[in-house]
Amino acid sequence: MRTAEEALGLDELAPVDAICALMRFTWNYYLKRPEFMSLVNSENLHKAIHVKRSTRFALLHVDFVGRIKRILDRGVAAGVFRAGVDPGQLYITMASVGYYYLNNHYTLEVIYDQNFVSDDALDARFAFNVDTILRLLKP
Repeated sequence: MRTAEEALGLDELAPVDAICALMRFTWNYYLKRPEFMSLVNSENLHKAIHVKRSTRFALLHVDFVGRIKRILDRGVAAGVFRAGVDPGQLYITMASVGYYYLNNHYTLEVIYDQNFVSDDALDARFAFNVDTILRLLKP
């Protein structure tokens, strides 16, 4: 996932566009690879036993928070983002709004008696997620 994100060219995009591109990429990654969420769930169930032993896992994440920080700094300088947003916390929130929805759609569909993965429902949820994050970043 981190390797594929590098190809997005986030440092070359306008700050708002970079956040939206990262959100779109993450959302689509989850949709196209449901096994990824299962692997993350399993690894957390086992208290990260495998990733703790992996040197490669740590290397894949070295500059990730730095990349988000650069986007935030550019956004603050351009007056489109507020100062003081923690890049790690922001990404956890960005990933969570998609992850929770997609990971739990089966039980949510029972609770709300609706299809959470129809094209219209997915489009509406993604738009809501982007709006939520951009409001969080507004100055």
